[in-house]
Amino acid sequence: GELRQMAGQARGQLAEAAAPLGQLLSLPPEGLDASKLKSYNGLGKFAAALQQGDCTAEPNATMLKAADQADALLNKSLQQDSSYRAYAEEVAQAIVRTLQALERYSLPLSTSELMLAKLSPLCLLGAIAREVGCINAESGSFMLAKTPDLFNKMVQKEDASFVFERTGTTFNHIMIDEFQDTSRLQWNNFKRLILDN
Repeated sequence: GELRQMAGQARGQLAEAAAPLGQLLSLPPEGLDASKLKSYNGLGKFAAALQQGDCTAEPNATMLKAADQADALLNKSLQQDSSYRAYAEEVAQAIVRTLQALERYSLPLSTSELMLAKLSPLCLLGAIAREVGCINAESGSFMLAKTPDLFNKMVQKEDASFVFERTGTTFNHIMIDEFQDTSRLQWNNFKRLILDN
């Protein structure tokens, strides 16, 4: 519930922040043509994607330039028109607010969506692990992967030399292949065996 709520809130905030940009593009001031703005289609797609909660939408180079200088949205002839300059300034401010919202909400949104996507398989794996544990307990067996733990517990209770004595085994030489893949638990087991042999 909490993750879904967090994702929903972030998606809503992102959509709310992108809405003014979408409105400025779809309803320009009277007498002005929004399609004359540079990257008009890109701006529209960007705003629409964010309004749908798509935090993967990325601004293009024109939008990034316009965030610093509104004239980047206008060609040279429109830069001379005060109405278009004022409109470009409004659009640029909306771009800045939208980019700030994207920066603020994209991480929580993408994180919660990723966690939600992976949560069900993880819950299933936990249930499988518990069931395998029950089956092993009932049958008096255990997973081969648990042998280092078993050996470690066994050696902690009794001296390693006693373990060797019980098995009737002594080692003159020990070679460990793929040592870089040895876990700390495995190394502790080897160390006891080597020192007490």
